[in-house]
Amino acid sequence: MPSRRTLLAACGSAVLAGCSTRYTDPSDDATWSQRGRDDARTATRTDGPDSPLTTAWTYDANAGYGSPDCSPVMVDGTVFLAYTEQRADGEQAAVLDAVDAETGARQWTTTVTTTTAQMQETHSHTDSLAIADDAVLLQTANGLVALERGDTEDAGTERWRFDNVGDGQLGSVAAQPGVGDGVVYTGFHRHGREQSEPEFYAIDLEDGELRWRYEIGDWDEYLVYPPAVDDGVVYAAIGGGGVEAIDAADGTELWRERLPVYSAPTVADGSVFVGTAADESGVAALSAETGERRWTRMDDDAVVPSGTAVADGTVYYAAMDRLVARDAATGDSIWTIDGSDSSDEDHVYRGVPTVAGDTLYVTGTSLFAVDREAGELRERVGDVWTRASPAIADDVVIASLEEGTLEALVECRTELFDRCLR
Repeated sequence: MPSRRTLLAACGSAVLAGCSTRYTDPSDDATWSQRGRDDARTATRTDGPDSPLTTAWTYDANAGYGSPDCSPVMVDGTVFLAYTEQRADGEQAAVLDAVDAETGARQWTTTVTTTTAQMQETHSHTDSLAIADDAVLLQTANGLVALERGDTEDAGTERWRFDNVGDGQLGSVAAQPGVGDGVVYTGFHRHGREQSEPEFYAIDLEDGELRWRYEIGDWDEYLVYPPAVDDGVVYAAIGGGGVEAIDAADGTELWRERLPVYSAPTVADGSVFVGTAADESGVAALSAETGERRWTRMDDDAVVPSGTAVADGTVYYAAMDRLVARDAATGDSIWTIDGSDSSDEDHVYRGVPTVAGDTLYVTGTSLFAVDREAGELRERVGDVWTRASPAIADDVVIASLEEGTLEALVECRTELFDRCLR
């Protein structure tokens, strides 16, 4: 089979989707476009506020019980949050709010979709917010929806809706679409049911038209985790099956590797990192060019990671009772924070970690700030269970610490008797 480099040699043509650099420019530190930040889902930026942190503002949405945790996204001074609103007529509405990142004031709100199905049977949306150019994307029970963003009168209006759910049933697994050069990539998201379709889609960002459709093939399951996009290739992780590398331009298969994967992929340093679970759970690294397995490392009595962050040659992931740092090239352990010996208040790590400078953030029973070089806990913020990952800019961390609640955390510049005076 030709190598990825050979297949993409013709990427100078403007008609080939996905053949240039990442859609989210890593140098644009004011943008946090999705859980995982960039198209490759490295969850990394160069800097952020220093500990200790203090609350600048809190935003409370009208979220009902059972609203799935939503990782906020941020661009051009606006934070976006999706949540479920329980309505008197029995409807459950997936609602999108736009919030001023500096003040916490609501800029606008819109109902994205509604469903009358009971929450224990379905979810109105998943942790799936993504920003793509001038659109906001949200995976709902009625399909993947693109809405206009910005400060015009069209903000919050529906641009298009793509049916990748079928009868409206939607799993609770995060379903952020991948994005690259004006194309949106996503799978069929009717999870864990006989009617699931083994399909993966490339959708035009501007008009919602199907660019190409990819048949997943003979995997045992069809659940597609949020894909990563890098260097003209889409990497799709199929729950319990393996990883597919797909040419972003035309949907042809470049390689596939079978392994029990149960997480979104991250692409960095020439490798694809995924969470796996067989007899034990851990992380595997595959060659981004060929799919060859470079290493697999397991953690005793751990929960499979839901995603990884990669920065400066280190891969970070949360495994329920521990936070792990490994060498990205070898898989060797660098450090582990084991919370099993700590109190219940500060030992649960579940969210996808994020990196801002020398600090690693991860969620669980709180938002935890960790010194990523030493592997030491610097600070815990809040006392609310969440799996949502924060969005980070130079001077603020935007955390979703409970259903429908945002908290903006900034550096405490003046302390007196261990209290922040701002």
